[in-house]
Amino acid sequence: MDCLPEPHDFDTYVKTCLNLLEKWSWLFQYRNVDLLESGILDSPKASCLSFISELQLEDFNLVPQGFIKDEWPSDLKVFLASCHQLKLVIPKFVVPSSEINKDLFCGMKQKKREEVIALSHLVSETCMKFGIKHIVDIGSGLGHIDRILHHTYGLKVLGIEMGVDKVKRAKEIDGSIDYIAAKLSEETLSQMVSTIVDWLGDEQMCLIALHACGDLSIQIGNLFKALPRAKCQILVPCCYHRANLLPLSKSIRETELVNINLLRIASDVNAKRWELMTSQQHMAHGRSVLSRNIMQLFPQTDKNRIKKNRRHLMRNSALEDWDSCLQNCLDRSSGLNEEKLRAFWNSQEWRIDQVESYTCLQVCLQGVAEGLAIVDILNHTFDCQNFHVKLLKLFDDITSPRSTGIIVTRL
Repeated sequence: MDCLPEPHDFDTYVKTCLNLLEKWSWLFQYRNVDLLESGILDSPKASCLSFISELQLEDFNLVPQGFIKDEWPSDLKVFLASCHQLKLVIPKFVVPSSEINKDLFCGMKQKKREEVIALSHLVSETCMKFGIKHIVDIGSGLGHIDRILHHTYGLKVLGIEMGVDKVKRAKEIDGSIDYIAAKLSEETLSQMVSTIVDWLGDEQMCLIALHACGDLSIQIGNLFKALPRAKCQILVPCCYHRANLLPLSKSIRETELVNINLLRIASDVNAKRWELMTSQQHMAHGRSVLSRNIMQLFPQTDKNRIKKNRRHLMRNSALEDWDSCLQNCLDRSSGLNEEKLRAFWNSQEWRIDQVESYTCLQVCLQGVAEGLAIVDILNHTFDCQNFHVKLLKLFDDITSPRSTGIIVTRL
């Protein structure tokens, strides 16, 4: 795989990543709402957090980018250097300038607009290279990218979306594009193949997906291999923690290190986004994580049982200070002993910096976790000589944390 940092092949990359994860498993052994209950923050392993929490904002934000101080413990320095070195090497896709009818962006937020522009350019370039005129879009939603591919680049598109209401709405927006309501899974694979073959005929096609959530990127790979007329596959994977099939490779599964908590880290804030966070944002995030820990632990310290009156105990607007954070929990729940909760709450306030430093190390690990998930999918799905696989950074990391495009070509 060209994306692997030198001098690694798949086996050595996986082994190196797993060795790192084994030593630092305390960063993802527990859910982030169970840090207090587990006691992990008070363990000797977590002593390194004090070095991170002492940093000024500018340096604190650069830790996931590889910032290291000479006086730090050697194991911490090795961890940070390893996280930086094990990130996949992914070239950036340069989006050419072009004129797209602004009416086609109707209903899109800025983030979606930028993603659709980049992906549609890549799809059109790829289709032009191989003389492809037909696109199948899995998880087509409301058909945002389909309309651009059809009206700007003259491609014929079939959108496949599991949400019946979304399919109905997409047809209402643009009747010139074909849509069907269907869910891609192992059980529906053969029926999906038949449906696409009937629509496609003898033409070649390109299979695409913008933000293939959870197992969808794996299922699309299986669909691609089952369609002989599918020349290319272009997708952006995301939400690895929702993938029931990961990890796929035996060498990774046997260690039992890759759990849902690690896959959640793979799907979370990346180093570039972290770099731009303000001190207020860090404080609010630390309060949010710590407050959820307190509410998770408090029922076990008191006979009262908490009942949530709202879906979420915490609003972002309530994270401006500690008192409003606490009051928000009280307002949105019942069964709480306010006096005991307030005393317990105040006894833990000092941990905000500790929790945010813990999160900082998780952000350092994010690139390794996502890299391991991606190469696992690629190795398992396309580990043969019949396919060429390439990765491209399609979107800006700040706008879109999940920005890696997987481009597969049938040889």
